[in-house]
Amino acid sequence: MVAALPGDELAPDAALVSTRAVTINAPPEAVWPWVAQLGQGRGGFYSYTWIENLIGCAIVNADQFEPAWQSPQPGDLVKMSPDAARPPTSSPRSSPAAPSPSGTTSALTLRRPGATAGSS
Repeated sequence: MVAALPGDELAPDAALVSTRAVTINAPPEAVWPWVAQLGQGRGGFYSYTWIENLIGCAIVNADQFEPAWQSPQPGDLVKMSPDAARPPTSSPRSSPAAPSPSGTTSALTLRRPGATAGSS
């Protein structure tokens, strides 16, 4: 899929562009509550916690929705480890991209299969 994604405008002349995608057989409204609570000290990353914790990330994955984590605001940090952060989160279906100290950008975007840029 070739499409503009949040954050592309932050690095228009990027030497390297990488997009990772996963297909989940559920509508964005069902997926967003899990995405909204991503992060160290929150819902974790629903990944291999033993590997994350082996390198000191102190991750615990949630197995249910936590109401306190369901309303991320612009400027809220999503930590990868106790000392590191990722971009701020925002509203359902997309987190605004933000540059990291390393100069990279990241965004989480939910789209329905077959959706084009600008649609969900």
